[in-house]
Amino acid sequence: MELKDSFLAHFRAKYPVQENDKLLLACSGGIDSVVLVDLLSISGVTFDIAHVNYGLREKESDEDAHFVKTLANQYGVGFHLYNTSSFSAAKGGSPQLWAREERYAFFDKLIEEKDYLAVLTAHQADDAWETFLINATRGTGLKGLQGIPAKENKRWRPLLPFGREDIQKYATSRGLRWREDRTNRESDYLRNFIRNQISPLLQERLPKLIDQIQLTQTHLQQSAQFLEQYQEWQWNKHVHAVHGGWSLDLRSLQQEKDPAALLFLLLEPYGFNHLKDLQDLLMGQSGIYLESKEYTLTKNRECLELRQQEEKDENTYILQEGQLQLDSPIRLELETVSHWEKGSDEVLFADKQTLNFPLEVRKWREGDYFYPIGMQGRKKIAKLFKDEKIARPDKEKIWLLLSKGEVVWVIGMRSDRRFQIQPSTQEMIKITWRRD
Repeated sequence: MELKDSFLAHFRAKYPVQENDKLLLACSGGIDSVVLVDLLSISGVTFDIAHVNYGLREKESDEDAHFVKTLANQYGVGFHLYNTSSFSAAKGGSPQLWAREERYAFFDKLIEEKDYLAVLTAHQADDAWETFLINATRGTGLKGLQGIPAKENKRWRPLLPFGREDIQKYATSRGLRWREDRTNRESDYLRNFIRNQISPLLQERLPKLIDQIQLTQTHLQQSAQFLEQYQEWQWNKHVHAVHGGWSLDLRSLQQEKDPAALLFLLLEPYGFNHLKDLQDLLMGQSGIYLESKEYTLTKNRECLELRQQEEKDENTYILQEGQLQLDSPIRLELETVSHWEKGSDEVLFADKQTLNFPLEVRKWREGDYFYPIGMQGRKKIAKLFKDEKIARPDKEKIWLLLSKGEVVWVIGMRSDRRFQIQPSTQEMIKITWRRD
């Protein structure tokens, strides 16, 4: 059975689409995505095309975008183009990771705005086995070895059962044209190295390589289903919900045969996928922590606290002279007073003459310091947190009050002696933090 018939049978069986449904197809202009455009057109479903221009190859990237727009016109379908900001503007990470995040954010936005049923990408069998090998070299768990999922929420990959050779034959027989990315011929990146140098040697020696890896991944997926049930049972046994997250009981966990391996099983879904890091956490002191992309895992005596990270507010909020209160993001009330009272964690008395308005309120940053009352010299706020054994998630909730860039108050904790009441003080200002 040729690729067209095999694909149509597979697509109709695995990806049921109703008459009024509309799909979004991600097209780079390469052979795989051009073939998918052609096959979807033959299938009769309604779809539009989306293309992301990363600008990494300058003129060639623009030519790719023009090619895909022309392709959309040829097939009579809608076209969406996203020109990204440059990679240098991205915060850390590899170009591949940055590009992936950029394109899927674009696709998700289109799905929401245009009500597409799903976005289709042209991942195929060779991509899947390359991913299998890459993940294996990174010490991945069972999830990583299962390969690229055929359906993942609203992300569909209908070409996964078909290999590069079949796709090449189909494109040639149909007289299709596509764009060649010259960087794919370079072996600087691991995937290209595997594709250009390792894959040809292995497939020459093992002609059934891709079929056998697909079979292996099917077995792994079946095993994963049983493991998920075991994982849920162990989670209910050792973990309970607390305010703001979950607490994992280390005493009960240590009774298990292999605590570190079980910890990996429980926490891998939250992005903690390095066994050695978890082993070090189990053996470490209270207060140490690990971070994944979205979660923080902190050791707190006989438990591990798992919390979702809050997006850090990088803004600075202004208190003008004469302004009596700040309502957001925290509540502060200011009052000029004639007598002093003993302060508290929620109340600060300051010498008004030492304050330079406008005052600023912002989250703490690395390198911030203050001059604590009762101490000589200055102290980094990071050191204050360490001494007070403030857990990482709690640090991100702490705000500073500043005067002309100088810390007046680590709100809710400590104040700076440079702004405290003196015998010579003529005007006092009372600042109250209202906890909500």
